[in-house]
Amino acid sequence: MEGNSESILEGAADCLLPDPNKVGLYLWTGDKHVPGTLDGIIGMIEYGMKKNPYSGDMYIFRTYSKQEIHVYRWAGDGWCIWKKKKKDYRKYYVPEENKENYVKITGMELHLMLKGINLWKQFPVYDGESMR
Repeated sequence: MEGNSESILEGAADCLLPDPNKVGLYLWTGDKHVPGTLDGIIGMIEYGMKKNPYSGDMYIFRTYSKQEIHVYRWAGDGWCIWKKKKKDYRKYYVPEENKENYVKITGMELHLMLKGINLWKQFPVYDGESMR
């Protein structure tokens, strides 16, 4: 019986969140929102980002409502999909659209983005006397 349980759990580790510093993190910035099907996502990665969807890198998309983030990664034998939704109607921020439709981000940028911090907005600067 133990042999069966081990074989069932064998592939489960492939879908654990990988070290973001060891895989590419690509954030979609295009004007299209997340398609409803996996085939649509693969098409956006392949033709919109011009990346190989089966490389093991992580591809991050924001939904049309801007309150959900979807992360897709090919694990070698199937797709791993992570989703996070804001429940307080705040929005996830992504950089402005660019000609490549994506930006490569770091693990820290992904972490801060999932916390709701807008990394791509210029914050006011305190110069010691007044806020500008």
